[in-house]
Amino acid sequence: MNRNRTKITISLLFVSILLIFIWLGCEGPQGPEGQAGLGVDDLDPVPPVISLIYPASGSDIVTDTFTFAASASDNDSLTFVEFYVDGVNTMGALGTARDSTPPYRVVWNLDSSGHGSGFHLLTARAFDLNNNYADTPTSWINRVPLNRLEILLHDGIGEPVYALLPDEYYDKNFNVRFTPLDTCRLLTLFFEFGDPTMIPETPLSGGCDIQFRVWDSNPLGLPNSLIIDTLVAEADIEYNRWYAVEVDQYDLGFAGDFHTGFTPANDLYTFYLNNNRGVALVANDNPNLFNNSNNHRSSEFEGGNEEGTSGRGWGTFQEQWGFRLDFHIRVLVDYFEAGTMILTPDGRRIPAPEETSEVVRSLEAEKRTKSAR
Repeated sequence: MNRNRTKITISLLFVSILLIFIWLGCEGPQGPEGQAGLGVDDLDPVPPVISLIYPASGSDIVTDTFTFAASASDNDSLTFVEFYVDGVNTMGALGTARDSTPPYRVVWNLDSSGHGSGFHLLTARAFDLNNNYADTPTSWINRVPLNRLEILLHDGIGEPVYALLPDEYYDKNFNVRFTPLDTCRLLTLFFEFGDPTMIPETPLSGGCDIQFRVWDSNPLGLPNSLIIDTLVAEADIEYNRWYAVEVDQYDLGFAGDFHTGFTPANDLYTFYLNNNRGVALVANDNPNLFNNSNNHRSSEFEGGNEEGTSGRGWGTFQEQWGFRLDFHIRVLVDYFEAGTMILTPDGRRIPAPEETSEVVRSLEAEKRTKSAR
């Protein structure tokens, strides 16, 4: 009897040990305890939050580049934002349109991405650390051909004439003073030049290299400090259309008046003068003079001689010469939330996207209120 019990006990012990080994074999060896917060149950299921800032939906884009920006955040950690035009997030050789540092934005080049004139759809997508993502609602832009821009800009009072440089008075720096509605970023300068060899009655022998310039404004409404001075060779200047000079790469912003203009290359001014070469800016000979000549927005610097020491210096065209030439110079600015607009010397702002008309009216009302104080 005892022998049988002993056998049963040994058998049960053997079975128990065998079952333990079988269980260990199924479970496998146990590694070190994992770090807290990295378990499967702790993965972040919450996607980022993202919205488009600019351009405003419906904006007219009149240049080959525009700033594409979004606001994005995440409950954990945002890694980057990608930008898409018509579902494409690459700009040819310029690479992927991606930004990993706030404020999230890229300068999109429509030529590089192969997007021509017409309507294009915009979206942006934000990714977080766990590869969750979220998209903005789709918005749209209209890339406007330059000929439409010409129609918009070719508007003024008085007969079109040509303002010529260089001249015997050593005039330089034909410019226009612009007044933005609010803080803006300067994107593009526009100038309408005629072919200098085709000017009626007084054709020139040829063109010249041109220095395009931007200044801030002094209390008299005349150019103050030179901020941008970029040289363009004669061979690159386009005539009988609006010639665009891109300046968005300078990331230049203004909250008040500023000036945009040009001058024949300084070091060749006398050479051009002596060889009957120069630049012919289109202007309107406006018969409506201002009561205060300083209110005229087209101005110049009269040097007087080659050294620039005996002229009258800065002054509006009406102040210096007694008549009003309104230069065909325009600028494209970005008001961020209010979109892109073209500023003109007489205060017109075109085109304004309909979606932002309330914002624009609000800015104008605020500016009038400040002026009345």
